[in-house]
Amino acid sequence: MSNRIFLDSSILIEYRKGIKVALLDQLIQHSNDLDLCMSETVSSEYLFHLLALFGQKSPLALKESKTIGK
Repeated sequence: MSNRIFLDSSILIEYRKGIKVALLDQLIQHSNDLDLCMSETVSSEYLFHLLALFGQKSPLALKESKTIGK
């Protein structure tokens, strides 16, 4: 029997920022017993925040600039 855990984008974003990493660390440590999953929406939200983080703009400013397609 598989134990599926669906991750939310906030867990991934906070982990990437180095804030509140304990939960995801614990899930990763037990990944042999867990099936870590994420939806397409979560993937999209996380990638959007990564683009904003690496572009040094807020997600809202990035969205409003309409430069994601470029």
